[in-house]
Amino acid sequence: MNDYYAGYQRGFIMKTTAPKLIQWSIIFLIMLFFCHSFSLSQSYDEIKISIKTTSGDYPALKTNLQIPFFEGFNNEEIQNRITERIETDVFGFLDELAEDSEKYLETARKEGWQPKKYVGETIFELHYLSEKILSFSIIYYSYTLGAHGFTERISYNFDLETGEEIEIEGLFQDYGQYKDLINQEIKKQIAAEKALYFNQGKDFQSIMNHQPFYIQYDGIIVYFGLYEIAPYAVGICYFKIPFHIFRDLTSDHLRYFAIN
Repeated sequence: MNDYYAGYQRGFIMKTTAPKLIQWSIIFLIMLFFCHSFSLSQSYDEIKISIKTTSGDYPALKTNLQIPFFEGFNNEEIQNRITERIETDVFGFLDELAEDSEKYLETARKEGWQPKKYVGETIFELHYLSEKILSFSIIYYSYTLGAHGFTERISYNFDLETGEEIEIEGLFQDYGQYKDLINQEIKKQIAAEKALYFNQGKDFQSIMNHQPFYIQYDGIIVYFGLYEIAPYAVGICYFKIPFHIFRDLTSDHLRYFAIN
């Protein structure tokens, strides 16, 4: 990262030989104090989530970032673990964009082009918050001067008693039975709009054991990224799996929820 990306608003310039993740951590703290930002807060009991929004405009990179900050956890170690996970992902996203835009800027200057700007954005969405579970997403958008930008949703589902991330199979006592029902529900929804999907939706067979999902109060949302099961124009594909479809199973209920 050269001086073009170390300088932030109000003329602040930072030079460091620290590892890049540490650089971004320090820089982001500077952004919070020296750049335009605002906070939105949501809470449950003592848990508070503040959303910091800040932007930057550099020679070949423009950023607009929403970052969640967590407070009030009963277990500070779990709170820090979640914060570190988010920092790792967001700073990694920024670092990659900064490196790529810096290489582009060097080439543009060498070739005498008028530099254009890469774009990096993150958007925070809270889905579910209780004393046991925190579920949210960060949407990562990047534009690197191609035909269109690229959007990736990363969902984060945390067990607040252990601090561990919850995989989709971890929601169920008997994942095999529940997985079959989820697959049936997704196939049903695909069949209703099969023209949207590759090969009329016939390519979808089953969710993965590490299938991306997030939690809502009445079900889970299983989703597939760009190009996974449908063309780019369709976007990210979402499938609502309501909890009530599991009501007739004789096995134990969901680990974290009662089915009404």
